[in-house]
Amino acid sequence: MLLQAIDDKWSSYLTSENCPPVLGLAPLAEDESEAIYQIVKGVVAKRDRPQWRTLFDLLEIYPACLIVWLARKAGEAYEAGAFWERFGELIGLSIPLTQREELAQRFRRASRRKMVT
Repeated sequence: MLLQAIDDKWSSYLTSENCPPVLGLAPLAEDESEAIYQIVKGVVAKRDRPQWRTLFDLLEIYPACLIVWLARKAGEAYEAGAFWERFGELIGLSIPLTQREELAQRFRRASRRKMVT
């Protein structure tokens, strides 16, 4: 499945009446989460730049599916403790300490853009 198709689906969902107010509660199926993970992992591997920078690019291009996926993975990482280490394992790349605030800002911007109708 292409990331654009997944993003289109989630764009519609995020502005629907069915969308919960908390992204982590969105019904992201495990197979779809795995598909997003594999696509992100593949794109990151092909780029000759920092992994976190590629993730930031993907968050700009495909904000709907990335915010749902990242919210889910953040929830899982929070439950497990040692958040940033576990979060990095779950998304397949490490976010350097110096880039964590920027990730949070980009995530907030993307969430506002996709969830506000």
